[in-house]
Amino acid sequence: MVETEIEFSIGHFARLTRLTVRALRHYDDIGLLHPVRVDPRSGYRYYRPGQLKTATTIAVMRALDLDVPTIRGILTGATDVTEIIAAERTRRQRDAIQAEAALALLDHMDKPLWSDDHQPKVTDISPFQIVGRNLRVGSDDEYRVVAVAFEDLFAWADQEGISNDGDGICVIHAAAHDQLHLTIGVRPEIDMTGVGLPRNTVVVDIEGGPTAVALCRGPLQSLPVAHATLTDWVYNQQRRPNGSARETYLGSLEEQQTRIDIPLAP
Repeated sequence: MVETEIEFSIGHFARLTRLTVRALRHYDDIGLLHPVRVDPRSGYRYYRPGQLKTATTIAVMRALDLDVPTIRGILTGATDVTEIIAAERTRRQRDAIQAEAALALLDHMDKPLWSDDHQPKVTDISPFQIVGRNLRVGSDDEYRVVAVAFEDLFAWADQEGISNDGDGICVIHAAAHDQLHLTIGVRPEIDMTGVGLPRNTVVVDIEGGPTAVALCRGPLQSLPVAHATLTDWVYNQQRRPNGSARETYLGSLEEQQTRIDIPLAP
């Protein structure tokens, strides 16, 4: 007596895997999971028990938004699963950070940019230096890249014994082709002119003079609105911007207090 292989109809297989018949047909069409047999007369698909795990694994990977070539590579062993997991974790963590930032921005949208006791004003700023690094960052990825760069910069300053006030400063030089040209730095307690520094580190002299200043309370993503509002205020005061605007992050980036400086023409 010949023992026959157990086969499931596509409907039965769908119930066992908690997938839809439509999904199974789609997996067949895109080459991820073919039935073991197709009835030549009815066109009905049949599957075997050994395909149950494969079907549910495909469903999980599709739910993770993995593309078809990646899933196929994992199923055939051509793709390193460890690398895929690491890349997917990185992507998910980035998405979570962006989602958290979006929620913070939503919570702040109905709040004033600055409190009554920190309204915009014009003040004379004394010249000072910053020591730091030049960055070119995509405008869509600015805050994540800048946060990482500041962590690295503060670690370097601590290692080199460069005393500073602990507040990060970002000079916004220009924006072009969806990129921002920035200098991030710290304000050293000593004159750094002539001090030997690594190739990727710069000393920038900030000129003194009349400056429009405002303290913004809110997430970093709200700063473009704060800049625009302060610039509008400057023009309403019959003044003109003159030079690169600056952001000083008071305390940690998470504390969400940023001083915006716009240098003014005399």
